[in-house]
Amino acid sequence: MKNVKSIGVVFGVGGALLGSYFSFTAVQLELISGNITGQQAGVSCAILAIVLGFSLAVAGILSNHTNRNK
Repeated sequence: MKNVKSIGVVFGVGGALLGSYFSFTAVQLELISGNITGQQAGVSCAILAIVLGFSLAVAGILSNHTNRNK
């Protein structure tokens, strides 16, 4: 059961990182093409960073909680 939980945490963190990479790439491409301004790109990147931070924090909290309740 421990291996299943650790695999879930790894895939959760990996999914969050992969999703954030594609999100930041999309914002950069929109900025380069001129569809959004620098300010809009900055706000979008800040929001994406906040969502990524919360996702990783929740994964860490859940991992720590499951490690304590063996």
